[in-house]
Amino acid sequence: MLEDQGPASTAVVQNVRSLRRSRKWSARMLAERCATAGASSLTSGTLAALESGRRASVTVDELVVLAEVFDVAAQKLLDPRGLHLDRQRGTGDRAMDFAVELADAVRDVVDPAPGAAVAARVRTARRRMA
Repeated sequence: MLEDQGPASTAVVQNVRSLRRSRKWSARMLAERCATAGASSLTSGTLAALESGRRASVTVDELVVLAEVFDVAAQKLLDPRGLHLDRQRGTGDRAMDFAVELADAVRDVVDPAPGAAVAARVRTARRRMA
């Protein structure tokens, strides 16, 4: 069951289920889209097993394909706050806080925002090139 999964896996399953239902896609429709995108391992049976908790996790490659199929960033699928990102850190739930930190770390790796120091170096490099 979902209780046996870690917080990141639980978040992925809940977010995939939410997206699939909001788009009124059956598991078969999602599986077809995943196969087209390169994840033939995500069959309708596999998706049903994920949603029911019989399969505990997705691979990184499957996560990337699911994000592509739903046209969302992979870190949003990992985020336990859901796709609306309405929960904050410091909830008192250690597992939730860890999963939020994990989702934020993935975001920083996948889409790092340049800090002030990096931006200054970029401006300096551009001036030197001009």
